[in-house]
Amino acid sequence: MKFMTGLALALCCFGAGGSGLALAASPVGNLQKLSPPLLAVARAANEPQVLARLETEGYVPVVNGERRPAPGQVRWNPEGEVEVDVTFAHRADFGPLANQIRHLGGRGLITDPYNAVAEMWLPPAALTALAALPDVGAVTVPHYAVVKREVTDGSNPPNYDTAGSNALGAVAFANATGDTGSGISVGVISDGAQNYQTDVTAGYLPDNIWIDPQDTTFGSSGNEGSAMMQIVYDSAPGVRLGFCGPSTDVQFLSCLSDFESSAFKANVIVDDLGFPGVAMFQNGTFATGVANFAGANPGVHLVTAAGNDNGAYWQGTFTPVTLATPLVLNGVTYTEANNFGTSSSPSVYATVEVTASDTDYWILEWADPWTSPVGDYDVVVYNAASGGQIVACNQGTEIDSTGCTFSTPPGASPGPNPVQGNAYKNTGTTARTLYIEVLLRNGTTPSSSLKLLTGSTNANELFLNPDSPNGSIYGQSALPEEFTVGAMDVYAVGRSTGAIERFSSTGPIEFDYSSLTQTTPSAISIPKPDITGVDGVTINPVGSFTSPFFGTSAAAPHIAALLALLLQQAPGTNPESTLDHVSSLPGGAPSTGAANLYGAGVPCLAKLTPAGASACNPESTATITVGGGSSSPGSGRSSSGGGGGGIGPMTLLLLALLAWSRGWSRRRRLGFVHHGRWGAQDPTQALE
Repeated sequence: MKFMTGLALALCCFGAGGSGLALAASPVGNLQKLSPPLLAVARAANEPQVLARLETEGYVPVVNGERRPAPGQVRWNPEGEVEVDVTFAHRADFGPLANQIRHLGGRGLITDPYNAVAEMWLPPAALTALAALPDVGAVTVPHYAVVKREVTDGSNPPNYDTAGSNALGAVAFANATGDTGSGISVGVISDGAQNYQTDVTAGYLPDNIWIDPQDTTFGSSGNEGSAMMQIVYDSAPGVRLGFCGPSTDVQFLSCLSDFESSAFKANVIVDDLGFPGVAMFQNGTFATGVANFAGANPGVHLVTAAGNDNGAYWQGTFTPVTLATPLVLNGVTYTEANNFGTSSSPSVYATVEVTASDTDYWILEWADPWTSPVGDYDVVVYNAASGGQIVACNQGTEIDSTGCTFSTPPGASPGPNPVQGNAYKNTGTTARTLYIEVLLRNGTTPSSSLKLLTGSTNANELFLNPDSPNGSIYGQSALPEEFTVGAMDVYAVGRSTGAIERFSSTGPIEFDYSSLTQTTPSAISIPKPDITGVDGVTINPVGSFTSPFFGTSAAAPHIAALLALLLQQAPGTNPESTLDHVSSLPGGAPSTGAANLYGAGVPCLAKLTPAGASACNPESTATITVGGGSSSPGSGRSSSGGGGGGIGPMTLLLLALLAWSRGWSRRRRLGFVHHGRWGAQDPTQALE
């Protein structure tokens, strides 16, 4: 069935309703299986007058090529179908259920093998019938990906391909050993690689890249994946590259499975995607799925970007401020708001600036059990602190991105999870400041532990005031099974002033629950990140992608390339588990807290060559060896990410000495001469 072109609901999976629509009837029976935004879609699907009103109010479809909707936004394709996740009762029952879904018009079914979830495109008019199927547990909006690239005003000098490889000692290591990652498969998961063939033609990428056959179904877009593959190929030009571009967390898990189960057989998988709205006080279903994959595939090394949320994130304890005048909104009375200020100078607002033509989102979570919240906070956003106008809100399961007007009083429940979220688009020509107010729903008793995450759909850097200096890593990046990478400017490595990028997400991660089944809070602190890579490197910009490339998205593939080099040198080992901290971290030793910023620091593979540390920049502090075994004290690493055994660093040094003479001849014979890859394109182009 064709749905009305030019129509969509910018409704968030954290709430319902929105834009003051008169959709008053409460869900009953099977309709309770629909998450609030999909319930509104189901009601609107057969009401032409409501559809016309929505179109008049300016809602536009989030189509299959627009990759950065606000998290939780209902997503439409050009055929007018809506994308949904279906939780089914039993994995064994999905075969018959899949046939029923296809009969209702469901297309492009993808299953999450770990959490009994299926994802599909569905005609809006079929939502009610889908909810009525007996084996369907819930129908929800997917968690959509955001990339961890950072748009920055900074500019590094053009230096194609060589800056990161030299800073991390990859050039020296390859020259000493002759190893280039040959025989190692590295899978890249990012938002898109649409124009990667341009890089192939220009010589920046090889011509044998494995593209996940499901990628066309996923509808990935952009070229961040192309940029990440360039970085891997620069430092390890002998690897086989693969790419997968998911747009949801379910598709992400499918990418992992495809990389491992196909003929590609990934040894390393690196990603730079985040999924705002997943659990931040514990590992939710998505992170648990990634952990299960890691446990089932111990020979696959997972590398992930830490994120670029430092400065745009706050965590703390709800500290009530009694409102001088109670706020009455849609029939709900509020008397207490959170104090984002101090006891001597209280403030009920956290502020963030929205760039012109950008859309900023915010997500508030509290530490109630993820699947059974016991209380409710509501969020109201103003355009000024005093006498400001409400521009967006969450009230219970109701959400409005253009104001805050509902036809009936919102209920005192946030929905199935303890999370509220919304977004605001700045349609003006100048930046605007938003004032975020967190209100306690009277009569409820939610956990007092709060986390507030903000973000830009255009990947602009945000500054939340106040912000928290730690804890902004979440999702798969919080897992011990992932090798989580922070970012330092490549031209800061080796300088006494070298420091982590101000936006690079930091730890430790504060959890209140160890698993989804735990309901009694028990504080857990998880050290992250694990290591620091480099960003600000020059890449070949294709499509709309720009250069230099900043963000933890650029740092993570550098580390993936180093692992590929080490895995060729010692197959079957677990380099991550032998990561050592040293005391010369910028800002002090790990005991001072510097490890929560840098992990083990910036690595340098040249330490494993006869030249040793003298070939490294003095601020390169991490040592990755290739012996198996347990983590170093304080490293925060487990040995579950790869195989054990292997050879130690002294043995590797002997191998390096033996390989020294063959290194140069092999390198020249392989002909790595394009754009500074271990050599010069012409005699006048020096290798830096």
